[in-house]
Amino acid sequence: MNYSRIFFTVQVLILIIFKSIIAQDEIIIQSVNPHPVIELDLWQVHTGDLDVKEVFNSTSDSKWNTESINNIWWEKDLVKWYKKEITIPNEFAGKDILMEFRIDPVGIIYVNGKKIFQSNQYNGSAILAENVEAGKKFTIAVRAQNHDYNCSFYQADLIAMPKGYSKFYY
Repeated sequence: MNYSRIFFTVQVLILIIFKSIIAQDEIIIQSVNPHPVIELDLWQVHTGDLDVKEVFNSTSDSKWNTESINNIWWEKDLVKWYKKEITIPNEFAGKDILMEFRIDPVGIIYVNGKKIFQSNQYNGSAILAENVEAGKKFTIAVRAQNHDYNCSFYQADLIAMPKGYSKFYY
Protein backbone atom coordinates (compact mmCIF):
# COMPACT_ATOMS: atom_id res chain seq x y z
CA MET A 1 0.00 0.00 0.00
CA ASN A 2 1.33 3.42 -0.95
CA TYR A 3 1.14 5.42 2.30
CA SER A 4 2.80 8.49 0.85
CA ARG A 5 0.03 8.80 -1.74
CA ILE A 6 -2.68 8.45 0.97
CA PHE A 7 -0.87 10.99 3.17
CA PHE A 8 -0.63 13.44 0.25
CA THR A 9 -4.36 13.00 -0.57
CA VAL A 10 -5.35 13.65 3.06
CA GLN A 11 -3.17 16.78 3.14
CA VAL A 12 -4.81 18.09 -0.05
CA LEU A 13 -8.31 17.48 1.37
CA ILE A 14 -7.43 19.24 4.61
CA LEU A 15 -6.04 22.19 2.64
CA ILE A 16 -9.21 22.42 0.50
CA ILE A 17 -11.49 22.32 3.56
CA PHE A 18 -9.38 24.86 5.43
CA LYS A 19 -9.28 27.26 2.46
CA SER A 20 -13.05 27.03 1.98
CA ILE A 21 -13.63 27.88 5.66
CA ILE A 22 -11.22 30.85 5.52
CA ALA A 23 -12.78 32.11 2.24
CA GLN A 24 -16.21 32.65 3.81
CA ASP A 25 -17.19 36.25 4.55
CA GLU A 26 -18.91 35.21 7.75
CA ILE A 27 -19.62 31.93 9.41
CA ILE A 28 -23.29 31.24 10.03
CA ILE A 29 -23.85 29.11 13.10
CA GLN A 30 -27.05 27.09 13.25
CA SER A 31 -28.88 27.44 16.56
CA VAL A 32 -29.77 24.28 18.46
CA ASN A 33 -33.13 25.84 19.34
CA PRO A 34 -36.06 25.25 17.00
CA HIS A 35 -36.84 28.00 14.53
CA PRO A 36 -39.78 30.20 15.56
CA VAL A 37 -42.87 29.40 13.49
CA ILE A 38 -46.15 31.23 12.92
CA GLU A 39 -48.99 29.02 11.69
CA LEU A 40 -51.31 31.12 9.53
CA ASP A 41 -54.68 29.51 10.16
CA LEU A 42 -57.48 32.08 9.73
CA TRP A 43 -57.73 33.76 6.32
CA GLN A 44 -60.10 35.99 4.42
CA VAL A 45 -61.57 33.82 1.65
CA HIS A 46 -63.35 34.64 -1.60
CA THR A 47 -65.08 31.87 -3.54
CA GLY A 48 -64.78 32.44 -7.30
CA ASP A 49 -62.02 33.73 -9.50
CA LEU A 50 -60.74 37.29 -9.33
CA ASP A 51 -58.00 39.25 -11.06
CA VAL A 52 -54.87 39.58 -8.90
CA LYS A 53 -55.29 43.37 -8.77
CA GLU A 54 -58.84 42.91 -7.44
CA VAL A 55 -57.56 40.66 -4.67
CA PHE A 56 -54.98 43.17 -3.45
CA ASN A 57 -57.02 46.33 -4.06
CA SER A 58 -60.26 45.02 -2.56
CA THR A 59 -61.45 47.31 0.22
CA SER A 60 -64.87 45.73 0.55
CA ASP A 61 -65.12 42.86 3.02
CA SER A 62 -68.52 41.90 1.62
CA LYS A 63 -66.83 39.62 -0.97
CA TRP A 64 -64.67 37.95 1.67
CA ASN A 65 -65.50 35.53 4.50
CA THR A 66 -63.23 34.30 7.28
CA GLU A 67 -62.21 30.67 7.07
CA SER A 68 -59.51 28.44 8.50
CA ILE A 69 -57.31 26.33 6.26
CA ASN A 70 -57.78 22.54 6.01
CA ASN A 71 -61.21 22.71 4.41
CA ILE A 72 -61.74 20.44 1.42
CA TRP A 73 -63.94 21.43 -1.49
CA TRP A 74 -65.19 19.06 -4.14
CA GLU A 75 -66.63 21.32 -6.85
CA LYS A 76 -64.54 20.81 -9.98
CA ASP A 77 -62.82 23.96 -11.33
CA LEU A 78 -63.91 26.00 -8.29
CA VAL A 79 -61.40 28.72 -7.41
CA LYS A 80 -60.86 30.08 -3.91
CA TRP A 81 -58.73 33.07 -3.07
CA TYR A 82 -57.20 33.27 0.42
CA LYS A 83 -55.85 36.61 1.65
CA LYS A 84 -54.09 37.61 4.85
CA GLU A 85 -52.12 40.60 6.09
CA ILE A 86 -49.27 39.70 8.42
CA THR A 87 -47.07 41.85 10.62
CA ILE A 88 -43.59 40.58 11.45
CA PRO A 89 -43.27 40.04 15.22
CA ASN A 90 -40.25 41.14 17.28
CA GLU A 91 -38.90 37.59 17.64
CA PHE A 92 -38.54 37.38 13.82
CA ALA A 93 -36.51 40.63 13.57
CA GLY A 94 -33.17 40.25 11.80
CA LYS A 95 -34.06 36.81 10.46
CA ASP A 96 -34.73 35.47 6.97
CA ILE A 97 -38.39 34.46 6.75
CA LEU A 98 -39.29 31.25 4.93
CA MET A 99 -42.86 30.59 3.75
CA GLU A 100 -43.96 26.92 3.75
CA PHE A 101 -47.31 26.41 2.01
CA ARG A 102 -49.07 23.22 0.88
CA ILE A 103 -52.09 23.20 -1.44
CA ASP A 104 -53.55 20.07 -2.98
CA PRO A 105 -53.52 19.83 -5.95
CA VAL A 106 -51.90 23.22 -6.65
CA GLY A 107 -51.90 26.86 -5.59
CA ILE A 108 -50.18 30.10 -6.55
CA ILE A 109 -48.82 32.35 -3.81
CA TYR A 110 -48.61 36.13 -4.20
CA VAL A 111 -47.06 38.68 -1.83
CA ASN A 112 -48.05 42.34 -2.10
CA GLY A 113 -49.48 41.67 -5.57
CA LYS A 114 -46.42 39.87 -6.97
CA LYS A 115 -46.39 36.15 -7.86
CA ILE A 116 -43.77 34.47 -5.67
CA PHE A 117 -44.12 30.71 -6.18
CA GLN A 118 -46.39 27.77 -6.90
CA SER A 119 -47.16 25.13 -4.30
CA ASN A 120 -48.58 21.62 -4.37
CA GLN A 121 -49.11 18.86 -1.83
CA TYR A 122 -45.42 17.86 -1.90
CA ASN A 123 -43.55 21.14 -1.92
CA GLY A 124 -44.00 24.84 -1.77
CA SER A 125 -41.65 27.24 -0.11
CA ALA A 126 -39.94 30.53 -0.77
CA ILE A 127 -38.14 33.31 1.08
CA LEU A 128 -40.59 36.04 2.11
CA ALA A 129 -37.94 38.49 3.33
CA GLU A 130 -34.26 38.68 4.26
CA ASN A 131 -33.03 40.30 7.48
CA VAL A 132 -36.60 41.45 8.13
CA GLU A 133 -37.56 44.32 10.43
CA ALA A 134 -40.12 43.84 13.20
CA GLY A 135 -43.43 45.50 12.36
CA LYS A 136 -43.03 45.15 8.58
CA LYS A 137 -46.35 44.27 6.91
CA PHE A 138 -47.00 41.89 4.02
CA THR A 139 -50.22 40.90 2.31
CA ILE A 140 -50.19 37.29 1.19
CA ALA A 141 -52.75 35.83 -1.22
CA VAL A 142 -53.20 32.26 -2.39
CA ARG A 143 -55.16 31.19 -5.46
CA ALA A 144 -56.25 27.55 -5.19
CA GLN A 145 -58.30 25.73 -7.81
CA ASN A 146 -59.81 22.26 -7.83
CA HIS A 147 -58.73 20.76 -11.15
CA ASP A 148 -59.81 17.21 -10.51
CA TYR A 149 -61.13 15.34 -7.48
CA ASN A 150 -60.92 17.76 -4.56
CA CYS A 151 -58.87 20.71 -3.31
CA SER A 152 -57.45 21.78 0.05
CA PHE A 153 -55.15 24.50 1.35
CA TYR A 154 -53.70 22.77 4.40
CA GLN A 155 -50.38 24.35 5.43
CA ALA A 156 -49.34 27.97 5.77
CA ASP A 157 -46.32 28.60 7.99
CA LEU A 158 -43.82 31.41 8.36
CA ILE A 159 -40.49 30.21 9.73
CA ALA A 160 -37.77 32.50 11.09
CA MET A 161 -34.44 31.20 9.79
CA PRO A 162 -31.01 32.56 10.73
CA LYS A 163 -29.88 35.70 8.93
CA GLY A 164 -28.10 34.58 5.77
CA TYR A 165 -30.20 31.44 5.26
CA SER A 166 -31.51 32.81 1.97
CA LYS A 167 -27.95 32.70 0.56
CA PHE A 168 -28.16 28.90 0.72
CA TYR A 169 -31.82 28.56 -0.19
CA TYR A 170 -31.77 29.42 -3.88
